[in-house]
Amino acid sequence: MVQGNYSVMASETMDPDVCEQCQSIRPATPPIDSCCGSGCAVCVYDIHDQEIQLWKKTCKRKHGAEEIQIEDNTTVMDLMDYRYYTLQSIVPVCANTAVYRFMLPPGRKLDLSIAKHIILRGIHNGKVITRQYTPISSPHDAGFFEVLIKLYPGGDMSQYIKQWKIGDEVEWRGPFGSFTYQPNEGHYMIAIAAGTGITPIIQVMRHIIENEEDETVFRLLYTCRNYDEILLRETLNELALYWNITIIFNLTQSLAGSHPTEYGEIIQYGRFTQKRLSKEVAASMGRPVRVLVCGTRSFENDMITFLKESGVQANSIEKF
Repeated sequence: MVQGNYSVMASETMDPDVCEQCQSIRPATPPIDSCCGSGCAVCVYDIHDQEIQLWKKTCKRKHGAEEIQIEDNTTVMDLMDYRYYTLQSIVPVCANTAVYRFMLPPGRKLDLSIAKHIILRGIHNGKVITRQYTPISSPHDAGFFEVLIKLYPGGDMSQYIKQWKIGDEVEWRGPFGSFTYQPNEGHYMIAIAAGTGITPIIQVMRHIIENEEDETVFRLLYTCRNYDEILLRETLNELALYWNITIIFNLTQSLAGSHPTEYGEIIQYGRFTQKRLSKEVAASMGRPVRVLVCGTRSFENDMITFLKESGVQANSIEKF
């Protein structure tokens, strides 16, 4: 059947790849294995549904069937409509990973609440694609925001990002996320992160240390293959100076003596096991344990299994 000026089929998968009238590209459907099945507050399929509605809305505007609304300038980023942000700088931090800075209006702040993420939209090989990233800049930074992005050889979004040049206009929207935090609830917080999964964890740590009255004990277990792949190491070492923050770097493909040791960092070796995580949980000394997990899907699933086997209740484990 036809609704408005574009085709709408009974099954969403039968929608055209391109609007027949204005040639706007339809957002690509996520692969069937994109959903982790754990009931995320904002599932990849929820985001895809939003993208489809945005696509249809854009088509209507181009067809003249919907009046263009005046942009709301009270916020610098919108939850449901993409806005363009100018790429200001690209700072490599290690192989295939860099910090990308985007400009905001002078004096304006992103003002995201704790550990929220934003959505990037791009086009690669004729497909509209989206990915979620957690900014690493402070919510209080004015005039810009930063995201840490790792590029993968076969990733569609990575191929799109590789083409970026300083001054390019890039589309973002948000924020999203359901994480909440109250200071001084007596929790012993453990964060287990791998690779770029460190980004939301950094935001949580910053939030804790900014409140001088917050006495929550926070322990980060951050795993990477080797020392050179520790992302944002200097930032993490600064956070580790606070009395209630402990950071352990875990290297899975390095041995003692194969990396610098003069910085006073706590470094362990090998993969996380149920036995190791059980010891971490036991160190809480009876305090309520709250665990944050962020990494690849397989990493998260393994860590959650180990934590449950160590006696941590499912409602005390949160993944980003």
